[in-house]
Amino acid sequence: FAIEVSSASAGSEQQQQVPTTYYVHKCILAFAGERKSEYFERLFGTALSVRENVEAVSKIELAPAVAAAFPTMLDYIYFPFVLHPGKKDIELSTSNAVPLRVLSKYFGVRALLKLVNSFINADLSEETCIQYMCNAEECNNVQLISVATEVSAKHFGRIESITCLSLTPERLQRIVNAESFNAGTD
Repeated sequence: FAIEVSSASAGSEQQQQVPTTYYVHKCILAFAGERKSEYFERLFGTALSVRENVEAVSKIELAPAVAAAFPTMLDYIYFPFVLHPGKKDIELSTSNAVPLRVLSKYFGVRALLKLVNSFINADLSEETCIQYMCNAEECNNVQLISVATEVSAKHFGRIESITCLSLTPERLQRIVNAESFNAGTD
């Protein structure tokens, strides 16, 4: 089975990049225990002649940052099945957590969603809130935009000036208009 992932930036008038094709195993995607994808489980479990099943290709369009994280999600699903000495599970970071959150919700990889949400809850701070807000906007993750904006507003007085200079006027206005603006400053 193949998954073709393409991406287009918002406002790019559908200028798509060449799709990246991932060759995967149906049984692993759909039956990988707690790491399975509920999306693919439903797709492969249907008796209907769904185009993806007939053509053995699933074509998916994602935001660029989300598309870039797709192989990491596959690594997470496949990890228990890869027998390489020294192979370790995926590494979460401030930069890949939001795209992985979007992917895990979309594809129904509940264990990954739980792992990513725990990471974000522990990592979201005055040092990382601006990056989370920007990443969430890039990935259209409305819930996380709101949370990161509130954290940014609460700690705005302690956020490094250089970080604030990277904000667009719209992002800055969103922070300043937040209910918790400067609520956390001394």
